[in-house]
Amino acid sequence: MGIIKDIKDKTQSIGICIWDLKTSQFLDKECSDIISTTHQECQSRLSYCTTNGYKCILKESCSSYFSQEICENAEGIEDKSFELCRKMTCQDIPNGHIYSSCKQIENCISNGIQCINKAKCSDYNINQTCYYEGLDGICVWIENESQNNKLKQCKLMESCESAKTDINACKLFKDKCYWNSDKFLCQTHTCQTYSTQVGSCRNFNTWDNKHIHLCHYHEQQCVTININTLKQVDCYIKTAKLHRWDPNKSLCASCEKSVRLITEFSNILGILIILLFLSY
Repeated sequence: MGIIKDIKDKTQSIGICIWDLKTSQFLDKECSDIISTTHQECQSRLSYCTTNGYKCILKESCSSYFSQEICENAEGIEDKSFELCRKMTCQDIPNGHIYSSCKQIENCISNGIQCINKAKCSDYNINQTCYYEGLDGICVWIENESQNNKLKQCKLMESCESAKTDINACKLFKDKCYWNSDKFLCQTHTCQTYSTQVGSCRNFNTWDNKHIHLCHYHEQQCVTININTLKQVDCYIKTAKLHRWDPNKSLCASCEKSVRLITEFSNILGILIILLFLSY
């Protein structure tokens, strides 16, 4: 029968028939019957074909391609000069004004209008974006009034107090911060405020997680432990095993200091042994 082309001179049939076992009849050769790894080769055989990287497939809309292999090798039927299907970006996500929609791709957030790439807090310039976490941590929206204008900026939250009047940021760190509704400010937890939140008197970490706020009940209130007033029986347990009783000084001493002194002594002893060995 020979090659059949349309009015635009694009190949519609290559004039080769194959026997179809299912229908028991001869059929025109289709895209999937052509083995080719490039779009150009597939399209030269049949104008409505492209490739998945292994063989020819029917050219469709980019949105209908379901695998990365197809998306990276095929062309779509879109009007944009048959541009190659590409990996979806944050800006491609539909309904980008809805934050949950942006979660389809890692590190995408919403600016209230569309999905955008997550950035550092200082790069966000509107409140809606600043509400979400930045690449460098939790962000806070700061508004400072001066004589002539009102300075608004998004900054990295570096302490409870740095959140100031940003109640949303404050609540994201509820294990370390609490919202003081009387002062309308974000503040660092006290033993009392933390116990109110969790329902019992417990220790809690400092902002940088390097230390612990030690709390206990005293006269029916949850208060900070005064290490200097602890007795031997309470020293180790009430300090979360961070202190031990020093019998020489009759006080509760930091285990960290004790370990550091032992380490320093061991280092000095090691040096003396080496010098003694070298002297012989």
